Amino acid sequence: MRQRELKHGIPITDENDNRLGESTTAAKQAISQVVVSRILMASPGMGMYDVMGFRTNLATHAIWDSNLATQYDTLEVIKA
Repeated sequence: MRQRELKHGIPITDENDNRLGESTTAAKQAISQVVVSRILMASPGMGMYDVMGFRTNLATHAIWDSNLATQYDTLEVIKA
C-alpha cells in the first residue's frame, strides 16, 4: 500500500519548510511507527471483547453445569 514511499522515499523539509530531498529511511521509520500505533490503539477494544466473552462463557457454563448436576441427581434418585 505504501510501495511508492518505500521505493522513492518521503519528502524531507527543514524548519522553514524548504524541501531538502527525499528519504527512504524516513519512510520506513514512519510506516513502522504508524503500524505500531494502530495496533496499540486497536488492542484495548480487542481485549475488551475477549474479557467480556470469557465472563459470559463462565456464567453460561456455571448455569449449564448446575442444571446438569440437578438432572443427574434426579436420575440417581429415580434409579435407586
